[in-house]
Amino acid sequence: MQSRPSETRAHDVLNTFLMIQCLLFLLPLFSAWLHPVLLGNVRNSQILAVLVLLGIVIQRRLRLSELLAWRCSPKLWNALALASLLSFLATGVTHYLGLRLNGEDFSIFDWMLFNTNHREFMTSPICNMAKPLDVCHHFAIHPTYIMIPLALLHRIFEQPLFLIVLHSLALWSAIIPLRALARRFLQHDVLVVAVLLAYLGNCYVGSILNHGFHVEVFFVPFGLALLQAWVEQRRSWWIWFLLFLSVKEDGALYMMALGLGQFILRQHDRRSYTLMAVSALVLYLNLAWVQPYFLRVTGAEVPSYLRFWGHLGSSKQEIIQHIITQPLDTITMVLKSHWYILFGSLLFIPLLSPLALAAMAPALLIYGLSNISHMREYATYYSAPLIPFLFYGLVRGGQWLLERNVRMAPGLMLVACLLFALTGGGYQKFPLIAFQALRDLQEARNFLWNHSRPLICAQTLLYPHLPYEWRIQPLSPECMRQPRALTIFLSNRRFDSYPLGAREFFALRQHIPGLRRVKSWSSGLEIYQREP
Repeated sequence: MQSRPSETRAHDVLNTFLMIQCLLFLLPLFSAWLHPVLLGNVRNSQILAVLVLLGIVIQRRLRLSELLAWRCSPKLWNALALASLLSFLATGVTHYLGLRLNGEDFSIFDWMLFNTNHREFMTSPICNMAKPLDVCHHFAIHPTYIMIPLALLHRIFEQPLFLIVLHSLALWSAIIPLRALARRFLQHDVLVVAVLLAYLGNCYVGSILNHGFHVEVFFVPFGLALLQAWVEQRRSWWIWFLLFLSVKEDGALYMMALGLGQFILRQHDRRSYTLMAVSALVLYLNLAWVQPYFLRVTGAEVPSYLRFWGHLGSSKQEIIQHIITQPLDTITMVLKSHWYILFGSLLFIPLLSPLALAAMAPALLIYGLSNISHMREYATYYSAPLIPFLFYGLVRGGQWLLERNVRMAPGLMLVACLLFALTGGGYQKFPLIAFQALRDLQEARNFLWNHSRPLICAQTLLYPHLPYEWRIQPLSPECMRQPRALTIFLSNRRFDSYPLGAREFFALRQHIPGLRRVKSWSSGLEIYQREP
């Protein structure tokens, strides 16, 4: 009996592995009902699939050259794209229906869109927890012009699911330019697929996906689309460049760094002058005109986010002065951040791309100097400005290794991609839908619609599930003490009770005169009211 050619066997193995990966993007959505911790995430099943693949490769003694000869069929590309899209969408929806969204961060943007259409431009009742009874203006914190067209769309799709679906779509769509970049520089389909799996399954993208909508998510697809148009010499790079700048004011810093890096590496590229000049102008307008104007409107003196670097100074000028005059202190703080985990899990291959490193430098500096652990660890949405340049560095670093015939260069790339997808703690999850709590919330909404409600104090967890028309403020002692204020609280260990834990809440209510419970439900949902 004649044995099958080794290349055919390698193709069968990789085709099967990729189909299994497609299934694993969706399987945890259903297996979560058996065990939400062990079986409700993509990571655990991916680890098993990778171990099985390695075992088969070793058992069949498949050579690396055989794996590199594999060609991914269009049907498999489409299957991977569709499975990952459905998986990303399902993650967003299950976090919403499972009461697992970060209600504070999500509702800042969600209510901002509604208020722009019906009340005041870009205001939100929830983005100033230091002064919980105040309404703040988002442009006084971050000028985010991309939210203006989103406000127009939100008027058509006026519900929280608009941002939830948009968030998942934006994060998923980055695979389109990433695939084009990987095919251009890496050539081998097995390496291209490995890069895409590294993107779709890594802890940083998973953390952004789990966190719910945050405007920084647009840095990822816009950044990768810009880099694709840039290397392909397309005129559309202008569009992606302007969209990138519209996300947030710090986008101008990353574009200035990218332009400077391009200028140093290729001095005759006139586009680098455009990047630096336009970015510098936009940064100046944002920091010198737009942000100060809206700060004056709200009566604030400095943006609230400056407290993240309060140990360096009380103003932007003092912070910048400290960075410049204390270089050793600056370098020490940056080196203590998690840059070595970010790059180390990719075997430091992105560091082989000077342009990628230049574009990442501002974010590495800003986050490394912060006193917030999430920023130093690039957790939740803070990794978003780094991701497009990190993956650009990965494919360009892989190209550098391949062109120099570095021994085992393809193997290093495969290991780096598989390792990156399987390390870290922010992996994609599918929470169980909170059916009972959602039913009780619907009854609570019906009850409150027929009740006098001058002010409602709500847990941030519940914000995405309450009507836009109501006057709502974050749950706080100041809010609860307002005359005739209604307090809605979900006391259930399954859910995050931020900003007040159950014990703190029940202790607090004893010290608020006239506070009485008017309604309760089996899920732990309760409504209180303070009598005048």
